[in-house]
Amino acid sequence: MKKKRQSRAGFVLVTVTFLIAVVGLEIFILADSSNTVLFQSDRILLEAVEENLAASGLVWAKVNIGKGGIAAGQETTLEMPEEDGRQRELKVTVVSINQGHAQVLVYTSCRHGRQHLEHSAAYDIEF
Repeated sequence: MKKKRQSRAGFVLVTVTFLIAVVGLEIFILADSSNTVLFQSDRILLEAVEENLAASGLVWAKVNIGKGGIAAGQETTLEMPEEDGRQRELKVTVVSINQGHAQVLVYTSCRHGRQHLEHSAAYDIEF
C-alpha cells in the first residue's frame, strides 16, 4: 500500500512539472505575439500621423498661396511639436503657381522609437 502511494505522488509531481513547462511555453509565445501586434499598431499610428501631416501641409499651402504670402520655389519648414515621443517634420515647397492652380511638394517625416517613415509627394491644388 505504501509503495502505491509513493508511485502516485511521483506521477502527480511529474504531471504538475509538465503543466508548468507547458504554461511557461504558452506565455513565451503570447509575449512574442503581443510584441508583434504592438509594433504593427505603432506603424499604423505613424502612417495616420503622416497622412495628417500631409493634409495639414496642403491646407497651409492653399491658405498662404491664396493670400499671396508664399512665392513659387519657396520651401517652408513648418514647426511640429513632439507628441507622445513621436518626432514629426513637415516641409512644403511651392513648385509653381499658375492662375488659381499651384503645384506643391509636401515632405513628411515621422519617427517613434526604431520606426521611421518618410514620404514626399507632389500635389496640384486650387486656391
